[in-house]
Amino acid sequence: MTSRTAQRWSLILLLLSGTSVCWADNTEFFLGGYIKNINLYALYNDGQMLDEPRLKKPEPDTRLISSGLNRLRLESELNFGSYWHSEIWLDTELQQGLISSSQDIADAEQRGQTNAWSNLTWTLSKGHGYHLQQLFPRALVTLETDQWTVFLGRQRITWGTGFVWNPTDLLNPTDPLAVERAEKGGINAFYVSRAIGDLSQIEVVLAEDDQRRSDPMYLSAATRVSGNLFNYDFSVLYGRFGKNHTFGGDFAGYLGNAGFRGELAYTLTGGALSASDTVRAILNADYNFPYDIYTLVEFHLLAQPHQRLSTTSTQLQMAAMVSKSITPLFAANLFILFNVDDRSMVVGPTFTFVPDDNIEFMLGSYLFAGDEESLYGPMPQIGFTSTAYHF
Repeated sequence: MTSRTAQRWSLILLLLSGTSVCWADNTEFFLGGYIKNINLYALYNDGQMLDEPRLKKPEPDTRLISSGLNRLRLESELNFGSYWHSEIWLDTELQQGLISSSQDIADAEQRGQTNAWSNLTWTLSKGHGYHLQQLFPRALVTLETDQWTVFLGRQRITWGTGFVWNPTDLLNPTDPLAVERAEKGGINAFYVSRAIGDLSQIEVVLAEDDQRRSDPMYLSAATRVSGNLFNYDFSVLYGRFGKNHTFGGDFAGYLGNAGFRGELAYTLTGGALSASDTVRAILNADYNFPYDIYTLVEFHLLAQPHQRLSTTSTQLQMAAMVSKSITPLFAANLFILFNVDDRSMVVGPTFTFVPDDNIEFMLGSYLFAGDEESLYGPMPQIGFTSTAYHF
């Protein structure tokens, strides 16, 4: 079912592209991609996030569990005429170990079965300890003129100015602790923007609502207006996501030579003011020091209803990043998350080696500290390696 769905979406996009090619005077085709291998090693203590029953048998207090991901990505781009563009990415992934049996994959398969009309992920084979699948991270057609831009298909819509957290990026939320930080998710959507000045535009999005996939025609809708004032870029937005309504905005500019940015999002649960409303906000600043040293500090405030008490809980987190190019081929990065309320934290050092424009090696880890009841304390210690070849 899902395989036929993916084929149907591909056929629709190819037909749209082919129709436009017939009108175009000239066409350009590009094909590229990469091959990537990621190995993940997690050091668990008894009772730490072990979803697999086979892992709950009495064993030593700590155990090392490994997982692997192998991905082949093909990226094709077709430019036809002066205005039309199509883009299709096809991933073939082999997941092994704990990753292949995670609850996230099971949930994704269930969502695809309940709303197969737009599912772009399907399983080729799976068994004990492995999962082979294909998916389309991007599959879209674009029309772009001097004033209008239109996207149709699976795409990445980037809103907000945060680096680690994005309160206003409600269509494609990201995980601050993702191993592949450069990989951004996509969503099935219709997007249109209209320039209303040299530095201003209005955007409208109709997107599939992941929270209500049982209703194939239920869509999220959002609009965003952006401009420039006093040398600061700013935007305001409104969106309906499921039964919730969100108002927010962001800004970006400079304080001296340092970048300065912020976001705010207020979510009305059920579409009306109530005690269950949620407020999220971020402020960040970054600066490039001499000797190729880059620094970033970001604060994240979350105010939401307490799960068991009829009160509102407030959580403040801080992120810091320092990166240094040690040689033209070798760089080091240190990423830190700190929860101010419970004093738990994550320390994530990574090292990258790029011996060639097409080859990248990465070695990194996430080291967690805190009490068992804290946000980051119960997490296992993680190490990972990544090797990628781009072609």
